[in-house]
Amino acid sequence: MKAVRMFLLTLVFSLTITAAWADCVSPKTVKEVRDCWVTNWNDKNLNRVVSLYAEDATFENSDGTFIGREQIRAALQKLMESGDVQLTVSSLKGDTSGELSYDSGSFDETITTGGVMIKGGVVIKGGVKVSGGDSKKEHGSYLVVLKKEKGKLLIVQHASVTQQPPHE
Repeated sequence: MKAVRMFLLTLVFSLTITAAWADCVSPKTVKEVRDCWVTNWNDKNLNRVVSLYAEDATFENSDGTFIGREQIRAALQKLMESGDVQLTVSSLKGDTSGELSYDSGSFDETITTGGVMIKGGVVIKGGVKVSGGDSKKEHGSYLVVLKKEKGKLLIVQHASVTQQPPHE
């Protein structure tokens, strides 16, 4: 009986993971694309993030304009390697008409550089002291335009702008 229970738990867990990944392989809604983008960004899975863009997509941010998946990959890799970036987004407005959709909203990033980042179930015993590292928070806005191509909703235009704090 215990073996059957363990098998069922494993099966349910596997199906849950498979269903979540299936949404990222062929996302059909703006929410699925947004959730996949954020989850894979925070997990530092660059390949999965880039797979959400059309081959000829455009990504724009304060560093410039990047056209096509390879330029987008290079730009996102540079951002990803700048530190541990944890991102949250809040969609404010979006709509779909025919093959096109858009999503706009705000984002918050916490960027940690230097020091040591410990995640997961790490157990540290003894007199260990971990220090160093700086953390900064950024807030900004985004606009994403998506197009349905071969049954898959892909990002064709992505603009991201970090807002500067007000001058005192």
